[in-house]
Amino acid sequence: VNPAYERAAGLDSDELHGKTPRDILGDEAGSEVEAKYQTGIDQCESIKYEEEIPINEELTYWETRSAPVTIDGEGEKLVGATRNITDRKERERKLDLVETLFKHTEECQFIVDVADGDFELRHANEYYKRIVGLPPTESVTGQTPTELFGETGGEEILDRYRECVETRESVTYTVEVPVPEAGTVYRTILTPVVTDDTVTHIVGTARD
Repeated sequence: VNPAYERAAGLDSDELHGKTPRDILGDEAGSEVEAKYQTGIDQCESIKYEEEIPINEELTYWETRSAPVTIDGEGEKLVGATRNITDRKERERKLDLVETLFKHTEECQFIVDVADGDFELRHANEYYKRIVGLPPTESVTGQTPTELFGETGGEEILDRYRECVETRESVTYTVEVPVPEAGTVYRTILTPVVTDDTVTHIVGTARD
């Protein structure tokens, strides 16, 4: 394995040389890795998969691509590239928990993705969709406040989103928007989701 693998996994290449996944990870986790390797050899094509691997008694998550090296049509070796996605899995777990908690509440609740600075919605509960006039089954993913509420109300909401990200603290405000009818005022609370010292999402609750 290369130095990047050694740093990410905390495993030394010399120590790994000549050992099987079972030797390194134990029978249960090692057999799952070996099964993936065997699939790549049997199919004689590159494969991509996610796997859970215990390293130093800690469960980690990896995204791996492997491809067979063939000689005369026979798979002789596997070449792989992998990356640690444990932090991403933890973020997804937190967001799934939040979505479960607010799925059925009679308040507008939503999650905003702040990664690219566009503040696009990642998820909104059914009550939120009903208020803005969207069918319960319609996805709001990717929509921005200005697309949903127009330039005036949308820009004011965006300013509050930016404040939440910059201060890394909860923000409470009232805003007038034209849904479900003109002149509707909402009291909104925004809470930042911080992972590895970075604000990745905003969780919001709004009440008419």
